[in-house]
Amino acid sequence: MLAAVAVAGATTTVAIAVNFATDLKTNVFAWIAVPLSTLLSGVVAEAAQRVARGEPIRPLFARPGGRCVAIAISALTLAAIIVSVTVMLTVSTSAGDAAEGSTRPVVQQETGYPLTSSSGFCPKTDKLDLDAAQPGRGGQPQLGDLLDRCKMDGGLAELVLEPDEIHTPHGSRQLFLLKHGESAGYQRCLAALTERLTDRISLRDIRQGSHICVRTDVGNVAQVDVVKVDRSTGSETHVVIDFSVWPP
Repeated sequence: MLAAVAVAGATTTVAIAVNFATDLKTNVFAWIAVPLSTLLSGVVAEAAQRVARGEPIRPLFARPGGRCVAIAISALTLAAIIVSVTVMLTVSTSAGDAAEGSTRPVVQQETGYPLTSSSGFCPKTDKLDLDAAQPGRGGQPQLGDLLDRCKMDGGLAELVLEPDEIHTPHGSRQLFLLKHGESAGYQRCLAALTERLTDRISLRDIRQGSHICVRTDVGNVAQVDVVKVDRSTGSETHVVIDFSVWPP
């Protein structure tokens, strides 16, 4: 019986390692069923041996060391159930978030959109209206707005690229930079936009793979994925982004 407990414990440890190294959803039941079946087979085998020898089958608590064995079995079973339920709920929630993010209607979606910082008279490369996926206007009217060739195709911009930072055009706090490596998506950005937002993000904190969540001027939820940051061309900075915009 003690050998069965030891085998079950070792099996559980290995199964948990495999579980977290591969797919939680497919392996979560393996490290419950395998160790418990090992324990049960040990109990059944011992009972069969006692019957074959004509010995009485004593309750587990009545055997030497039986109390410790019973406690170990109970603890293993309870731990497996708790962890299993937690993992299944987490997987279910994540799957639901991913499904909602992929099926939710998209207002705008672009890949490989270039931004270039500029101080020219009629810049159209440094401001982006995410809702229109077009160059946007800044927060203050400019003389160039009076000229047809300077009018922006989009509305108010959400992002303005400077040589050393990205900011909103009128100082409104509507940006949130996720931690590098953190998964993004509609649900994560929706939650992030309830946290402490900022109106500017230094390019020192942005690199390839960074995600910025944005609340647009019309209230939509946007995710901006940084594909490339290039500050090697004199005073200009070049940034390439992918972005998706969802209704709130």
